Amino acid sequence: MKQRSDYIGILDGIRAYSILIVAGFHLWQQSWLQNLFPSNLLQFMGVRNFSLNWVPRTGYMFVDVMLLLSGFCLFLPYARQMTDPLAPEPDNLRTFFKKRAARILPSYYLCLLLYLIFWVRPSDYANVKQYLQDIFAHLTFTQTFWPESYIGTKFPTALWTLGVEMQFYLVFPLLARVFRRFPLVCWAVLSVLAQVYIVLFAHLPQGNAESLRINQFP
Repeated sequence: MKQRSDYIGILDGIRAYSILIVAGFHLWQQSWLQNLFPSNLLQFMGVRNFSLNWVPRTGYMFVDVMLLLSGFCLFLPYARQMTDPLAPEPDNLRTFFKKRAARILPSYYLCLLLYLIFWVRPSDYANVKQYLQDIFAHLTFTQTFWPESYIGTKFPTALWTLGVEMQFYLVFPLLARVFRRFPLVCWAVLSVLAQVYIVLFAHLPQGNAESLRINQFP
């Protein structure tokens, strides 16, 4: 079978590696194994164990790697046309959203349906309003907007990543168009907005990151 000219095979390896690291992080969260190995090399300094704890502890960072990879792959057709006007046109708006919906919605909604059938019950919530709000938030990919549907949800909490990704898909065509015309200005504005968000909302006065804010779209 002829391979597409715009296909970058190495990205499949990066994506697979990221998935394994994130899976390892969640397994570590269930076991809390310390990954300590006895070693005599640094015993003269009082160090008796060699630790690989930093590997699973930092695995959550590869969620950001996968989101970054998604944005990179989506913008690649625009970048190619910026350098080569004869390169194929990027997808139009309708095609772009159809591809994103076909890739995510079937398996995502199947997951929600299975949880509604076998796991999530109205009796699990304080009232019917919270039950319906949790369902609505997940159906609309807005679960990160409320603590009840983000941290306190009865659905898999890992679904927040798809909420952020769908929010990104919604504004990506506009961002790509602006970046195509004003790349440095667009990059600078987005970077400043991200930093302002982190300073104003993602950190508590004590300097600790608040989980409800740190994993938001900005």
